[in-house]
Amino acid sequence: MKKILAFVLASLMLLSLTACAGNNANNTTTTAAPTSSVIKPTELKEGTRGTATWETFEKYVTENPEATPDEIAQILCDKLQENEDSPMMGVMPIEPGYLPGLSPENTEVEIKGFKSGATFAPMIGSIAFVGYVFELEEGADAEAFIAELEKNANPRWNICVEASETVIGAVDNLVLFVMTPDGAENS
Repeated sequence: MKKILAFVLASLMLLSLTACAGNNANNTTTTAAPTSSVIKPTELKEGTRGTATWETFEKYVTENPEATPDEIAQILCDKLQENEDSPMMGVMPIEPGYLPGLSPENTEVEIKGFKSGATFAPMIGSIAFVGYVFELEEGADAEAFIAELEKNANPRWNICVEASETVIGAVDNLVLFVMTPDGAENS
């Protein structure tokens, strides 16, 4: 009886394996694209320079997850250059320390917690615009880093003018920080 039962079970197992193999030949296997972890800025206003910069950042980083802060900042700088009256000075690497726009009035705050970064800004210093792309260590708390940036953002860092829009968000371990004057996107 045990031999018959073992034979029947073995036959059923062989039959099921054959049936499954036949079905797999007809099915195409698709691998889902990796998903990005996105922390959107709290206030995005349609048609503003800050929102347009965020949208370019989010799209580029999602499509190019291996991009460096310098590459991303250059893409953003080029996009702004297309739509701006004033020329952009280009991209410069940054290191942890004192960064323009990120120190509350009458204080100096060192921005730390990132492994690399880049900044982009207009050539004309009287324009209240500054942009940063920060790369955090893998597994770093992007929400805590964003909270630190929000706490230290100073729209009036430039004595003559004041930024009216601040946009801060992240895709995976890449964080965008942008302050811009009037918020309007020049087309």
